[in-house]
Amino acid sequence: MSFPLHRHVRLILGLVWTTAFMLMLAHLLYGVRDQAPRLQQDSTVSMSVPSLRPVPI
Repeated sequence: MSFPLHRHVRLILGLVWTTAFMLMLAHLLYGVRDQAPRLQQDSTVSMSVPSLRPVPI
């Protein structure tokens, strides 16, 4: 094998991490939407949106 294996391992781990992060984020947003008032939902949305930008893919 001429290509490095670490690149594929990092790609797979990155995909698994991003999918798990999106599932956790969706679960938190739906849980907040069902239980808490709208102000807490807006604060969680504004806090979670900037954390999506520096994620390496």
